Amino acid sequence: MAKKIPPLILENLDSNENHAYLTLIIYKKQKYLVVVDNIVNEEISAFVLDFAESEDIDVNWFLSTCNLWFYSASEKYPLSFEFAKMGQLDKVKKIIKTFNINSVSRIVGRIFMFNIQNKPKVKRRKIVPVPEYVEIKFKKSETVS
Repeated sequence: MAKKIPPLILENLDSNENHAYLTLIIYKKQKYLVVVDNIVNEEISAFVLDFAESEDIDVNWFLSTCNLWFYSASEKYPLSFEFAKMGQLDKVKKIIKTFNINSVSRIVGRIFMFNIQNKPKVKRRKIVPVPEYVEIKFKKSETVS
């Protein structure tokens, strides 16, 4: 018998009392406090604040960067782009987690969805080295003028 998946409950909270970009995700009966980066197909990628301290990421610095992104560019591009612009993506990618949307039972807070087109794949060609000089041999009957 197939396992019945309960419907996803989405509660959008717009509150000025808390950080407007924080979201609570219940994934496989476990709660995570996250900042949603993007939702693509069946997956939610998010920065999990619960992992920040164990990965030596200063939570105040992280939240201040989220504030800057939220009020200046959250409608344009994902939070991961902001960290990449700052050169800090390697530092924070330790706390990015991907959640399968079929295993998420509840989302409380704000979600961000960006329609980012994948770059087309370009076939790389092997570069043939050009010799410094090319030796030309002439037949005896030909002359060069």
